[in-house]
Amino acid sequence: MPCSKTTMKVKQVNSGPDRPALQDLGLNDAWRSLESSHSSQGEVRRRLPSPPGQDRFALVSFTSGRRRGLLFRAPAQLSEIQEILPPVAGLDISLIDAGGGILELRVLESAAEVTSVFKALARDITGSVDGLEAGKLIRSIVRRLALWQGFFSVAHRGLSAQAQAGLVAELLTLRDYFIPYAGAERAAISWFGPERALQDFCDGRLAVEVKSTSSTGSRHVTIANERQLDLVQTETFLLATYSLDIRGDGIGFKLPSLVADVRAAMSGHEQASLTLEARLIRSGYIDEHSDQYTNTFEVRKKQWLEVRDDFPRITEADLPKGVNQVSYKIDLESCGPWVLSADDVLEVFGRTYA
Repeated sequence: MPCSKTTMKVKQVNSGPDRPALQDLGLNDAWRSLESSHSSQGEVRRRLPSPPGQDRFALVSFTSGRRRGLLFRAPAQLSEIQEILPPVAGLDISLIDAGGGILELRVLESAAEVTSVFKALARDITGSVDGLEAGKLIRSIVRRLALWQGFFSVAHRGLSAQAQAGLVAELLTLRDYFIPYAGAERAAISWFGPERALQDFCDGRLAVEVKSTSSTGSRHVTIANERQLDLVQTETFLLATYSLDIRGDGIGFKLPSLVADVRAAMSGHEQASLTLEARLIRSGYIDEHSDQYTNTFEVRKKQWLEVRDDFPRITEADLPKGVNQVSYKIDLESCGPWVLSADDVLEVFGRTYA
């Protein structure tokens, strides 16, 4: 990864009488304009509206094909940024010391197959640093790239049907329980499912593990390890299970419409909305893939259980010496004593977030 000055043929395209004002150009318009330029080698760039003390560019590189990118110039310490700069599959990221305490951070798509995803990434990055002062720009972008590193490792080509079902179950829990009772801000920061945490929701008072099952299969859920249902330091620990009908079309709702519902429920709460978008990215969901999500979902059965006392589970304390990383299945039909009624569940949420 280059971290010193390099020589590159660069052509900067500025606005003129025959070009639209920069403020009227979105990223896609800027890229298309650059791609139609007469240059066929090196790099061409167009300056985007930039706050004082920093420069932001849309760019197109003609080295190793034609690739779109972003370039940011702002004050930052090279050694500090180098330590946190993540490698991201599907992206070419370079950091150059431009002198005078200024760094250049260049982010390019590395292959045509990630073009649609790169558009989403570019829009997300530029939106996340909107209004940010110059001294915080580079570090903030690098942190955002680290978030996308998780996305590319999960599903840069879209979520599988099974992954969609898991996300559906978590979003239903978020929309129908946590947002109405905990409020948008607390609900957003309580959702840890996309972070691969032990429990999908946890905020110190209530922990909830969410599972989705197929309505056509046996009613059991898979527990990933011996710690997933180990009692945590919360007042209440619940297991939420959703039995889902999944169809190619027909009755039900689609994942993008559920995402829209959750976004609407958090509308007006800026920090909650930002956290939600970050979690969606970590889960592998971006709007550019929405046309792929044609499956419809219908909740056939929803069941909540309280994990307490002798609930059927395996914990670390149960394992003999030398045994670890145990996964197992729980037969939901055998869990009658721990099942909560719908009113019981609402009472738990009402009491917890009163």
